[in-house]
Amino acid sequence: MKCINCGSEWQASGAASVTITNCPFCGESPVVKKQEQKTLENTKQALAAISKQFGADILLGKLNAYIADFAPSLSTADKCLVNSVYEFGASKVLKESINSSQEDKERAVKIAVRNMTEAYVAPDIAQNIICEFTDALGWKIDKPAPVKKEAAEKPAPSTSSVSRKPSPAVAVNQKPSTTGVVNKKPSSSGTHLIELNIAFKDRQGKQTVQHIMPFSDTFKKILEEVLNCNVKRCEIYLKSTTESITGVGACVGFTGDISGRLLINMFKDDAVFVSNLMIGGELIKETAKELANMTAGQAAVKLKGLGININLADSVFFNNNYIEKCSNLPFEAFVAPFNLSA
Repeated sequence: MKCINCGSEWQASGAASVTITNCPFCGESPVVKKQEQKTLENTKQALAAISKQFGADILLGKLNAYIADFAPSLSTADKCLVNSVYEFGASKVLKESINSSQEDKERAVKIAVRNMTEAYVAPDIAQNIICEFTDALGWKIDKPAPVKKEAAEKPAPSTSSVSRKPSPAVAVNQKPSTTGVVNKKPSSSGTHLIELNIAFKDRQGKQTVQHIMPFSDTFKKILEEVLNCNVKRCEIYLKSTTESITGVGACVGFTGDISGRLLINMFKDDAVFVSNLMIGGELIKETAKELANMTAGQAAVKLKGLGININLADSVFFNNNYIEKCSNLPFEAFVAPFNLSA
């Protein structure tokens, strides 16, 4: 690689060539001149600029610092969405079809979009981000007409209505069940408990199931994939945010169309079990923070597909007693307990 700031050159092989974030000689970004850096407003502009300056190999490789250099003001959800193109294999499909016929390119786009939707990205969001990549590549792909929403579509129920008439698939109780209280150890042997605790409100001060399910579904999917064990979601219930939370875990705050925080909570022995499966050692702090960051990031992408944008803060680890410090949180939080077994 060659730094366009100081002119220094160096060799980087394999994955290292796409993980360089700073020139080893001058310390600046090797891809954007410090004096000429231009902040771009959205992913479409950033992807087009990266493709023009560095070509398809970088665009469809692993962008890492490139996207941050070209569009540092992108929202967390947009950055996660771009990253998901690589994580879900869509960029690989496009890369393999660069020198193919128009028909093969159109087929590759459909496969790339399918990869994204199978990973729970909303179809219109998946189509849009893939088209932004293909536009940056200079491909001439006809964009499908947007899907019209049903006129009779009803708004999601509020917290109060859900409490009275819970959905059969996702029940919400005012009182926590005995299997979902982190202060009481489950009696069944070989079972471990981990809780996802979410407190939020939208710009009108309301809570809806529409907002919690992207977090809950994402968390379950992550647990199944990274722990490779049996995961069972128990009954979701409501808990006061004024109560202290015992155990260990991590918290991530978020702001935007909905604001609040998500919190992952475990007993210490359950945290050791999770850490051993996930990392291969008793690194409880690292495990809790990584689970919180992964859940928040992937949930942000799902929410974006619903037209809901959020920005995420850094995760914070806690041990023993956690007491809410945000005075603007709603009185009650949704708690989704998950039982884990080998």
